[in-house]
Amino acid sequence: MFREHLGTFENHQLECRGLSFVSTVHSGSCFSRLYKPPVVAQFLRDITLDVGAGEIHGICGNHGSGKSVLLNALASRGRGGTGGTVLLDKQLLTAARFRKSCSFVDATTRLLPFLTVRQTLYYQLKLTLSGRLTSSQIEDRLLTLLQDWELLGYGHEQIGALSESARRRVLMALGTAKDPVLLIADDPIRDLEPLSAYQLMLCLQTFIKRHRRLAIVSMRTPRSDISQLLDKITILFFGEMVYSGPTNKLPLYLHHLGFVCPPNENPAAYLVTLSTINKENAVLYAETQEQAGRLVEAFRSIPYEDYYQQKRQKDCTPEFLCLSPTS
Repeated sequence: MFREHLGTFENHQLECRGLSFVSTVHSGSCFSRLYKPPVVAQFLRDITLDVGAGEIHGICGNHGSGKSVLLNALASRGRGGTGGTVLLDKQLLTAARFRKSCSFVDATTRLLPFLTVRQTLYYQLKLTLSGRLTSSQIEDRLLTLLQDWELLGYGHEQIGALSESARRRVLMALGTAKDPVLLIADDPIRDLEPLSAYQLMLCLQTFIKRHRRLAIVSMRTPRSDISQLLDKITILFFGEMVYSGPTNKLPLYLHHLGFVCPPNENPAAYLVTLSTINKENAVLYAETQEQAGRLVEAFRSIPYEDYYQQKRQKDCTPEFLCLSPTS
């Protein structure tokens, strides 16, 4: 079988420590750039996260929060300066190692519209695995991919005739064709209908859990059903962490900050809302910007995983954690 040729299951682990990213920003016309020096801007600051075997780690935040920049930095695809360390199975994750052992899925990737789904996946398998598997084993792998991503009924349909939901699942199947240790997907459920988004994420969860792989997926604000599929979550605000840790511990973290999540709202969406700048007027802009900054400082001061390991004190909450306007 396919996995016998790739090796046995392992407890893979991704460790990102103090990741920062800076790049130059050009402004003005092409002519003005000749004499106007570019501006150096920092897009990520001290990002720390972990992904364990069989886990999906969600990267969330508003537009411009740094989600795509973070994914590109992890995959060594960013044009700029990167600081910090990214380790995969205790070894440095270089660009060459990422290309060999990992995959990056961009939802905007264009596929050849006249090829069928089977042809698209078959050619991908031939390009990536022809030296490792026989023709019959590639056919077996192709069938497995169609099953894993619920594409059996679409095998003979042309890419150009697919719905957007099916096209996204084809992209994810292409990304998992070589059985990567780490799969990074940039906003794979953007603009999909709720049922289609859940279908894709459920397929991803099944794949990751079954094969003990790692996945990092970006999205703006996860709905409740999607949040339940994320083992861990990192919420960003302009390249800094508002929260990073287990998804199911987020309600307790909010409680210790002094916030109470509304009954009908999931905690991840609520924290994204708390870190959103309201541009309706100058007063709200200043207030919401200050609140988001305090959320960043709170998590920076007490990393949640360290704080959660401490013994909970019922009668005493640190003063600086009480960030709620009502506290």
